[in-house]
This record gives sequence, structure tokens and C-alpha cells, in this order.
Amino acid sequence: METLEVIISTIEDESDGRAVANADGELVWTNAAFDSQSGGMKSLRQLPDPAVVSRLFDTMERGERFENICNFGRLRVYPVKEYFLVRMEPSPLLFKAFRKLAQSVPENIMVLDDQGVCVWANRPETQYAIGKTVSDFAPSEVKEAATEKFQHCLETGETFKSEPKWLVASDGVTRCYRAQWVPIEEDGRRFMCIVAIDVTEHVNDQEQLRESEERYRTLLHNSLDVICMYSADLTLQYITPNVVDHLGYEAEELVGKSLLDFVGPDDIREILTKVEDMNFNSDLPQTVEARVKRRDGDYSTMEARIRRVEAQGETLIFVNARDISVRRELEQMRQNLLRADKLASIGQLAAGVAHEINNPSAFISTNLFVLKEYAEKFIEMNRDLADFALKLDAEDREYYLNYLHENEIQDLLEDMIRMVDTNLEGMDRISHIVRELRLFSREGTEEAEVFDLNSAVETASSIVKNQIAPMGKLVVAFEDLPLVVGHKGKITQVLVNLLVNAAHAISQSTADRVVKVRTTTKEDCIVVEVSDTGPGIPEKFRNQIFEPFFTTKTPEQGTGLGLWLCKEIMKQSKGAIEFETSPRGTTFRLKFQPMPRPGQTAEVEAISGHRVLLIGQDLKKDGMKIGHKHGCVSTDSVDSAVEILKADDDFDLVIASEAAAGAEYVLAKRIERDFPSLHSKVVWAARDASVSDMIQERLG
Repeated sequence: METLEVIISTIEDESDGRAVANADGELVWTNAAFDSQSGGMKSLRQLPDPAVVSRLFDTMERGERFENICNFGRLRVYPVKEYFLVRMEPSPLLFKAFRKLAQSVPENIMVLDDQGVCVWANRPETQYAIGKTVSDFAPSEVKEAATEKFQHCLETGETFKSEPKWLVASDGVTRCYRAQWVPIEEDGRRFMCIVAIDVTEHVNDQEQLRESEERYRTLLHNSLDVICMYSADLTLQYITPNVVDHLGYEAEELVGKSLLDFVGPDDIREILTKVEDMNFNSDLPQTVEARVKRRDGDYSTMEARIRRVEAQGETLIFVNARDISVRRELEQMRQNLLRADKLASIGQLAAGVAHEINNPSAFISTNLFVLKEYAEKFIEMNRDLADFALKLDAEDREYYLNYLHENEIQDLLEDMIRMVDTNLEGMDRISHIVRELRLFSREGTEEAEVFDLNSAVETASSIVKNQIAPMGKLVVAFEDLPLVVGHKGKITQVLVNLLVNAAHAISQSTADRVVKVRTTTKEDCIVVEVSDTGPGIPEKFRNQIFEPFFTTKTPEQGTGLGLWLCKEIMKQSKGAIEFETSPRGTTFRLKFQPMPRPGQTAEVEAISGHRVLLIGQDLKKDGMKIGHKHGCVSTDSVDSAVEILKADDDFDLVIASEAAAGAEYVLAKRIERDFPSLHSKVVWAARDASVSDMIQERLG
């Protein structure tokens, strides 16, 4: 009793609630203030919270100090020998209001004293933490850090918000919490209020959202299409990284830039129209095809499906774009092949038409020559008749002379000759057109022939002059050239292709529009130059212009085969094609080797020393076969034979097919007129005649 009396004597004058309890929790002494605050409680087991009671007695058994905030106020229990000193401090009105508010919210709220010991919790499921320190309920990996952060916030008054942490709750279920630490002060003593928010569902939702976003991101990034998101003003907000595979840009380079900065100028209007259409019907997606600029400056053809979406009050435009450049190139290639096939068919048709026209025109020309001779003979007969009349007596002389004068026989015959000459000029023009048509349609065999390049230039120029005339001026300058061996029709086609390209080039020029063709010789080469005053070939295309199906023209203007075909033909002709270009124009240059002079090759100079000119398509093959015995030069038309003879008429024999232009008479007359020394050396070969036998018979 002495210990109890001592304890009572030390606390009986205190104004706050005081009591003394034994080891069983029975109150052996209380003062009036304690009775008032506790409502006359007789035992500590009467505390309203069973969890607090349980923890209190566990603490008393260990002989440790206990502190807790309960409905009565702040309860403190201190061990003093075999008794326990109980102190009940009334809570301020503010703290009472805080407790009432805290008990009404779903969040878990705990109050820790300045030692980090939990002295109060607002919910039964968290009151297990009362009496535990901050390090007891902190995750093991952050215990030390949590203790340091607690002391720091308590000392500085700073608040702290923790990251979400997964913890095992009192029910054994692992849940995720995010804590807000708020230092508070009461009666000069600092406490820490910890608000623990259960964010398990939120974190799970976020994780599911992240996984969903990751799945969609993986799906987008592995798509063959480029997927974009634009704002209403067509500013790029997002684009899939695979844009680098299609256009060469990194995605980060494009974000924030306008779609119109990368679309071909010709396609901007259509895109704006499609976007406008979506403003009237946002539910209807639009499909558009446009050329989009790549990083290298070239363009790719993209097909896009665009849709307008309203999201969080903002208008967005989603675009799913696919690169269809290869598909368009294949389609263009197919169209080119179809067009090339049509051109080949037209060429065959032209060759057939030329053949059908050539036969009647040949005998018309022959008949006109004969008719002219008849007219000339009638003129001579008329003169003879007039001379005869002068020898008659006066009466008969006057009768015959009047008859001749009144019937204007002399004038009629002279008019007939003039009309025949006019008709012959017309037939020459028809023959010239037919010959050009046959050459350009590449009729005949693939054997090479001897010809004058100037004639090929003249033929090509006449074919395209009407096409060049509306665009500019065609200037042709010839020099005397040696003969060449090659395919005249194909070389003419090369020149036509180059002239047509030149015509297209000058159509884009603002300066003088001129196409010039010049023939010359340089360093033992025969050169044909085709120049234009167009804008030149862009540098990025210069290595591609000879590739098949490469073209910068529209499908209506070109197939992309022209220059490739020119290069192939020049290769077959053992020649070369090259070009020079600048912003002031382009020059294509064709180089040929001249035909060897007599004595240089067995093809021209025979071992026997004889030279033979074969005229007619059906004789060319025989000429190639017997070239090792006789110097045979072959050609398939009268005109080309005349060109060869103008350059070199030193032939021992001229063999002409009866089908050579169908005009034996025309050929004979031209040789008689222009090459009289050869008149006696011309022989005619029937359709099945042996050229070798004819040469053997005439030359031995």
C-alpha cells in the first residue's frame, strides 16, 4: 500500500484525468476529472475499442508505455512498479472534429506521434497498426528511407506523397496504397497524419490500360500501313515509326508539321476537298490518293483512308495510308506494254499499207514515164508533120497548117508533158512517204545495209516536223558524210524518238524554242547531234533516263521505253549514244563508225577484186552469203542505191531485183541519167534467180 499511496500523493493534485490501475486493468484509484472524462469507467477493459484493449494489455504485460487516442481523449499508460499510472488528456475541439471527419471517409487515416508510433486509426481494419512504428508497416525495401522521410517531414513541416506500394492488408489480401503524409501540431507537440488511399483498382486499371496500349502500339508499329493522327488544321499529332521505311523520315521530324507541306502541289486541292466533305458527314470515311514527298526529294504515291473523330471536345483526323507506288508502277508498266504492243501492231499495219501502196504507185510511176515519152514523140511527129505541110502546094499547105493550129496539138502535147511531170513529182512524194513509213515500221529483215545518215536525219525530220512546228522551230544542218553500215529503219526510229523528246522539252521552255539537228564528223566518227533549248534533265534523273519504263512524262506523252530503245539500237549498230544537259538545254549525241573504204574489209572488197551492188530486199540475204567471194553491197530500194552510187559508183556489176521498188524502168532511167558509165553494167534478176550464177556469168 505504500507504493500506491506514493503514486496517489504525486498525482492527486493534477487537474487532468488521472487514475491508477493494477496488472489486471482494474482502476484502484481515479480522480474526479478522470471519472468525468471516462463516464465512471472502473476497468481499462471498458475502453470502447476491443483492438485498443487488446494492444493495451499486450503492452502492459511487456511493462512498456502505451499511448492512444480514443473517444475520451489521449490515453497514456505508464508502468510504475506493480501498478500502471493512467493519464487521460481531453482532446481539443479541433482534434475531435478531425476524428469525426476522418471516421466518415473511406480512406485509411492514421496518426503517428513524434516517435513514429501510431496512436490512432480511423477504421477498424487499420487499427492493427496502433502502437506500431512507421518502420513496422513500411515495406521492407523502404523501411530505412521511410523512417528518414518521416523525421524530415516532421521537422520541416513538409508534406509527402508516396508512390503506390503493394502491401498486405489486415485481411491478408495484398493491396496497393498511395500515402499522403501531413504533419500536424497539437498542444505544442507534433504528429504525423497519414492518409492511405487504396488505389488497387486504379493501378490495376492503369496496368490493363498500359497493356492494352502496348498491344495496340505493337499492332500499329508492325502494320505495313502508316497510321497518323492530325488536328483539325492538319497539323500532325502522331505517326507510326514505320514512316521511315516508306518516306525516309523519323517520326519525331514530322510531328508538329502540316500535312500540306509534304503533299504534291497537284493533290492539295483534292485533300482539302475530302476534309471538307468530312465536315458535312463525319461518319463517312474518305479515300484519297496523293503523291507524298520523301526525304530524298522524290515522291511516293500513297492511298489513304481518312476519318474525322471528336475526342474530348477536340476534332481529330485519323489517316491510314498505304504506299502504292510499286502497284502504280506495275500498272503503268502493264499499260506501257499494252501501248507498246499496240504500237507494234500499228507498225505492222503501216508496213502492210506501205506495201499495198508501193506496188500500184510503182507501175503508175512507170506508166507516167512511158506516157511522157509518148508525148515527147507526138511532139516530134507534130513538128515533122508541120515541116511536111510546108512542102505541099499552097492549098494543101494552108489546110494542114490551119488544122494543126486550130486543134492546138502542139500546146496540148506540151500541157500533157507538164501534167505528167507534175504527176511524177506527186508520185515521188508518195514513194517518199511510203519509204519513210516502211523504214519507221521496221519492215524487212534485220541485216545491216549501207546508207547515208543524212537521209535518215531527213526522213526523221520530215516525220516529226509537224509535231515540232506548234512548239518551236526545227533547224537541220547537214555536212557531207561517209556512208555507214547499219539498220536505217532503226536509226531513223532513234532519231524520231530524240526529236519527239526534244519537242516535249522545248514546250516547257520560256526562252527561244528551238530543236536543232546537226551532222558532222569528229575524230574518225560520224556524229549526229539533236539539241533542244528546254530546261534540261534534273540531276536526280540523269542516271535513270536509259532505264526501261522510266519516264517523267504523263502516260499520254510517253511509255518510258524511248531512250532505252535508242540505247539498245545504237548498241546493235555498234555505235554509242551520250548526252550533255544543263538548265539551258540538252544535247543527245549519236556516234557511228563510217563504212570501211574499198580494200579495208572482205565485205566491201572481194578477194577477186570485183565489187557488186545488189538492189532489192530479196537479194540482200544472197549478198550476205556470197560476200566472201565478191564485194557485195546490198540495199533494198532505188533511192538508197542512188545514195550509195553518189558516194562511190566504182562497181563492176549492178544486179537489181525485178521487184526492186517495182520500177525497173525508173531505175534504168536514173542510172542512165546520173551514172551513164554503169548503164551497161545493170542486169535484172528474176524472183528465183541465183545471184551467184549471175555474178559468175558476167564477171567469171
